[in-house]
Amino acid sequence: MYIFPDTSIWITFFNNPQSAIAEKLYSLIEEDRITICPPIYQEILQGTKDQFAGFATSLKSFRQSLLLGSLSPLDSNAKYAEARAQFTDISRRAQIGDASAIEQLQSVSEAFLNASRGVFASGDAYNSDF
Repeated sequence: MYIFPDTSIWITFFNNPQSAIAEKLYSLIEEDRITICPPIYQEILQGTKDQFAGFATSLKSFRQSLLLGSLSPLDSNAKYAEARAQFTDISRRAQIGDASAIEQLQSVSEAFLNASRGVFASGDAYNSDF
């Protein structure tokens, strides 16, 4: 007899592999008793795609923060240029309604202003960036 696990079962299987549900599903897979209909398969693939997209975004944000942080090999001018590029990109995306960019706008703005202050102190160029 074949079993058709619902999407919620698969979500538990992938997100909590130590759960009783996941262990039972794994044993059914080992016994070759699982079948998946195309809509469930599509939902599983979409969830996997979304997880990878989130992971890629997280890595990009981490890289960007390293470039501007205390561990960065960049000098003050290069940090300023990088911070300005990040600010320009994020603010452009936020203006067109990108929810992820809107969430990042405050931290990217602060990083840009810190980099500007590092290069220009409190002079006119910093005030212009502000």
